[in-house]
Amino acid sequence: YQRRVRGVNMFSVYQTIVVLLFVSVATLIQCREVPSDVSGAVSLTMADNDTIVNLHLNDTIVVTLNGKPSTGYVWQEYEILGNAIIQNGEPSYANQVFTFRYIAAAQGESYLKIVYARSWEANPVLIFYVKFEVL
Repeated sequence: YQRRVRGVNMFSVYQTIVVLLFVSVATLIQCREVPSDVSGAVSLTMADNDTIVNLHLNDTIVVTLNGKPSTGYVWQEYEILGNAIIQNGEPSYANQVFTFRYIAAAQGESYLKIVYARSWEANPVLIFYVKFEVL
């Protein structure tokens, strides 16, 4: 059943509205502002994988990822694209948690990729990937 109002197919209008709503909700789910903890750092975990994180200039970012180096697998920074974030110190490991620290150093965008892999294998088993937008 297609209803026309002044020559406009209303079914097509409703379809367009539904698609736009779906895209808007999907964008809101992926792009979020991560709250700072008590120390003022933005904390990220594997739950934040494949998201867009909005930051403010000079925010501190702490990425913590669980792992067991006794299996040969370790989390290692693979790449940072863009100049909006920079590494802040060396990665650390304690109690089966790998910790990476960064600072939002400039306005713009950066992409961070951290991989969980064995050094002698070509492909990682897990990838942590986040896009940062520094305002």
